[in-house]
Amino acid sequence: NPNVEMKDSGVEWIGEIPSHWDSTPLKRLVRIGNGKDYKHIEVEDGGYPVYGTGGVFSRCSEFLHKGPSVLLGRKGTIDNPLFVNEPFWTSDTIYFTIIDESKILPLLLFRLVHQIPFDLFSYGSTIPSMTKSDYEEMKFPLPPLSEQHEIVSYLDGQTQLIDNTISIEEKRIELLKEYRQSLI
Repeated sequence: NPNVEMKDSGVEWIGEIPSHWDSTPLKRLVRIGNGKDYKHIEVEDGGYPVYGTGGVFSRCSEFLHKGPSVLLGRKGTIDNPLFVNEPFWTSDTIYFTIIDESKILPLLLFRLVHQIPFDLFSYGSTIPSMTKSDYEEMKFPLPPLSEQHEIVSYLDGQTQLIDNTISIEEKRIELLKEYRQSLI
């Protein structure tokens, strides 16, 4: 709504938000859990995915959390939050979140954490790192749940349009490569 009254969020990288929204620290929306060593429960086949900052890299016989969860980098690739909607385990390079779904929709949280300017928060000269307290103190805009549903629905629709366009263009590129190859 372009006519909604706005207010300062109090967070420089967020800017203004609608006046009826809150600006809430992450610690009021989620509990952040630490990943753990998985070697003692690692399995070859089946089991549950083990996530690190780069995604799934192993499987194990137990899970830390059932999901849904937003995984937040602790060391290494900190600027690539992941969304998981199944039981999983995390290594010690990544945090997992236990989301209070009475306050925030998991998919909205996932979209919001992608907006974090990680270069302003990370520490460590050779390996980028984030602390649990850094994440917990970060403030995020928090609309009412009814608006959260609308926002997630809108973003999902727009993302689907973009994904479809990308898929069409990738197919077109492949056809052009084949055509070029046949000309050669």
